[in-house]
Formats: sequence, C-alpha cells, structure tokens
Amino acid sequence: YKRQYLDIAADSTGATVYTAVKTAKEKLGASSNHAAVFWPKGAVGEKIYCLSAMAAAETAATDAANGDVPYESPSNKDLKITATVLDDGTEVALDQEQANLLNGQGVITAINANGFKLWGNNTAAYPSTTDPKDRWLAVRRFFDWDENNFILTYFQKVDKPGNKRLIQSICLLYTSPSPRDYAASR
Repeated sequence: YKRQYLDIAADSTGATVYTAVKTAKEKLGASSNHAAVFWPKGAVGEKIYCLSAMAAAETAATDAANGDVPYESPSNKDLKITATVLDDGTEVALDQEQANLLNGQGVITAINANGFKLWGNNTAAYPSTTDPKDRWLAVRRFFDWDENNFILTYFQKVDKPGNKRLIQSICLLYTSPSPRDYAASR
C-alpha cells in the first residue's frame, strides 16, 4: 500500500487558524485509512518544514527502534523543532485542547509540552470510520506491514496443491503472538 502523509496548506488556500482545518481537510479530499493529514508546519529557527516530513522521519525512527516493525505510534514523540508555524512564518501555538480537537477531525499536529511533540494517532479516515484497524495510524500500518510480510514470505507457495501438509506448514510458520516476536525473529 502507498502510505500518504499529507499536509493541509498553512496559508489562505488551506487553513490559517485551527478552526478552519476541518474544512481544509474536506477540501483536500483526504479520507483514506492509508493516509495521515498534518497541520500546520514545523520550524527550526527560520527554516520551515512540512509537518508531514517531520512526522515521516519520526515514524521511521520509531520503526527502526522497534526492529523495523511498525507497531508503535509516532505520537507524543519529541520533534526537533522550535515552533509550529504557518507558511509565512507566523507562529501557531496550539494548546492540548485545540490539538485534541484537530485529532478528533483526523488531523495530526504538534504541541509544546516540555518541548514539541507530534500529537495525534488518527488516520485521515477518522472520524468517518471508528473501526480500530482503519482509525489508528499505528494499527493500520502494522496490518499493512503484516499483510505484505505474509505475501513476501509465502509467495513461493502460491499455486501449490492445497493439501493438509501445506496448510499446516504455513500455519506453523506464521503463528506469532505479538509484534515484538516479529522484531525479535528478524
């Protein structure tokens, strides 16, 4: 699956205040369970970065710390930024209540809580879906990873006779009680 990390424009074509983010998300057409939506942007000094890029880096670092198994959310992890900003550099200071409102609209943001943290776990499909496998970013990413892992591991068995021995061999090889076991077996 193609994972999409999408930014709502942090200008007049998107949203310049948090209360306009929901409408901007709808205008963007972001509603996939394989997508995550971000607003506003992050700044390091004068340099401005898309929050999606910062989140992608944090996601990759979190996965790497877990044996490259994507089961932990990047939310509430430190972002190495000095401010959250609009495209023009205007600072945006969201409190936790405002950030939670955005999360409730399926938008991930950042808050300053003893340093900036990525804040939010919902895919773009939320709030239209509340099914945990489609709502939560870490859950969706793990299920996608698990499906891909299964296909890559057992592809050579496609078109083999579907006998009891083949089915038992797949079931024996593919039983693991937790994501940590996947990471430990790599």
